[in-house]
Amino acid sequence: MESLLITATDESPAVEFNLEKNIFSIKGRSLSEDAYAFYSKLIHWIDGLKNASVSNSIEFHIHLEYFNTAASKMLLDLIQKIAEVKASGKNVTVLWYHFEGDVDMVEAAEELSELGEIPFTLIPVK
Repeated sequence: MESLLITATDESPAVEFNLEKNIFSIKGRSLSEDAYAFYSKLIHWIDGLKNASVSNSIEFHIHLEYFNTAASKMLLDLIQKIAEVKASGKNVTVLWYHFEGDVDMVEAAEELSELGEIPFTLIPVK
């Protein structure tokens, strides 16, 4: 299994799923109307973690400044795939970063956590 690195664009977040550094992060804005094209690669990659020989301690760092409706469904699919990795026996943590005072992103995180059936650690940033 190889690392997955995607550079941020005006419509999509940066992705660093780096197996060597044990870093798994998504950061930026998700505005693409074709969210499936972007997130399906991430979901497929995360699915591979269930059978990969990786550290049993995996932290997903998610810091999205904004995401549109098209991305919200794909984010739920991604979170559910992360929950499957956890259920496969890996120690998985989801850290959700949000700007202080951004009630909408906190509510989105809480909803994704509940629907995806995996707890998030919410981390406010300035």
